[in-house]
Amino acid sequence: MNPVVDVFCMLATDCGALRMEDWAILREVCAENTTENEILDLVQACGLADDITSLRELMLQASTAVRRQEKELARARVAAPLQRRWEAAPAVEWFCFFVVSRELISRPDCEYLLSTMEDVTDLLSVAQRIVDLGFCEDLAKIQEFVEESEQRGTEGKLPPFTVFQ
Repeated sequence: MNPVVDVFCMLATDCGALRMEDWAILREVCAENTTENEILDLVQACGLADDITSLRELMLQASTAVRRQEKELARARVAAPLQRRWEAAPAVEWFCFFVVSRELISRPDCEYLLSTMEDVTDLLSVAQRIVDLGFCEDLAKIQEFVEESEQRGTEGKLPPFTVFQ
């Protein structure tokens, strides 16, 4: 079932616009791909509510809440595994700090390139990926940052910021 339907029905029953029995009817007849407008049309066609205007507002609130939650969950699903892999590779953390802080590539580009990789713990693979994706062609600078990152990574110090903060 479309998660917006559940949120919509909960909001509508909380404010008295729909009865619990109406919620049960909607859950039975709505499929996973039922759109918000189809749900409102169904409510109106079945005579489940008189004031469709207030229900449209509730539908907008429900849709916004579900979309916001979906975005937050998607961010968390992407960030958590990357953060775990990230912490295991201090040299990569330093490398990303250098290429972003010294404006070799942008922070969003760095985040994107890391999200495209299976394993972000290998410094040389990350550096090569920057070249492969065409983010930077200055191989001398990349090599300089690789060497400096390897050195700093072995010292156990952390950079002032990480790409994932």
